[in-house]
Amino acid sequence: MKLRCPFCRAAFPWEAALPFPKVCPLCAEEIGIPDRGDNGVVMPFIRSAKMKATDKTYRDIEAGSEERVNYAAEMTGSTKEDMASLKISDMRDNMKAGDVAAVEAAQAMDRLQKMSPTPIGFQANGAGYADGISTGAVALPNGQIITGVEPRAGARAAHRVARKMQGF
Repeated sequence: MKLRCPFCRAAFPWEAALPFPKVCPLCAEEIGIPDRGDNGVVMPFIRSAKMKATDKTYRDIEAGSEERVNYAAEMTGSTKEDMASLKISDMRDNMKAGDVAAVEAAQAMDRLQKMSPTPIGFQANGAGYADGISTGAVALPNGQIITGVEPRAGARAAHRVARKMQGF
């Protein structure tokens, strides 16, 4: 096995069966693990670019939620204090795939839905995040449903691309 000295940065061979060396055989600097009286496990602070980007994403989401509080207050004619519970400030970072990082602000969302004349948020009928998102349809106040020039164009395009890509 080869070890690298943190001081002279030179690599030197070391027998794996032997305990870790206390000094570098090349520069004589002390590289061994210091004897700690409390037998504590010491972990270094390691911050990678991936961790930095993830932290920035969380901070940006929280900053964006502050802006949404302002917009919600403007839309409903209420104060920022009334909509303050929409602000995301307690994001979970111990998640698995499929978990949601933001803690739900159920009361504020209910209040916002009651005060707004248009549909807001996920709909109870499973249509998605507003009227007709899943089909491209728009429901008018008189009950008429308009599907547009080409409904489901995105889904059909995705299927066409997938079929073409199978040939490669």
